Amino acid sequence: MEHYFSPKPASPLREMTIAASLLGHQLAFKIPSGTFSAHGVDKGTKLLIESALIQGSWSILDFGCGWGVVGIALGKAFPSAKVTFVDVNKRALAYTSRNCMENRIANAEFIGGKIPEGMKFDTILLNPPQHAGKDACYAMFKEAKEHLKPDGIFQIVARHNKGGRSYSNKLIEIFGNVNESAKKGGYRVYVGRLSGQK
Repeated sequence: MEHYFSPKPASPLREMTIAASLLGHQLAFKIPSGTFSAHGVDKGTKLLIESALIQGSWSILDFGCGWGVVGIALGKAFPSAKVTFVDVNKRALAYTSRNCMENRIANAEFIGGKIPEGMKFDTILLNPPQHAGKDACYAMFKEAKEHLKPDGIFQIVARHNKGGRSYSNKLIEIFGNVNESAKKGGYRVYVGRLSGQK
């Protein structure tokens, strides 16, 4: 069975165009089939964007970027930031690149597959691919930790009663801490900080 986390979606390509107002900017996106949230910006992702803890010149990783809405919204709101997009889904990454061009996000980088060794970020944001299973999501949490700068933060969103509670506990196990930065409509944003580790 094909999922949005398949590296090469085999499903026929269908495309839709949407407009979205995010962080005070009007944005336009082309969304392909075979990717996460292929019909628009889902509520969890919107909450992650709107509550994201960002400083202006930070390096940002949109981990599992899909068609790029998180990184593009943040890149537009914080033009001094460097945004990197990572996804295993090649179709998703191609559309992320197109959407960056459409929305004039110049300071961007696109990576297929895993995060390259040695790359470090001030913050990493993730809407976990829950349909891939908890083990896959937990592996992404651990991978994220390895790519944070000292005092970097990892920000994820999930329904609290549908996986979020266990994700929160896992972040405590991995980072030794977790905070909730936002909650709305059953979703919560959980933040783990790599406190003072060099």
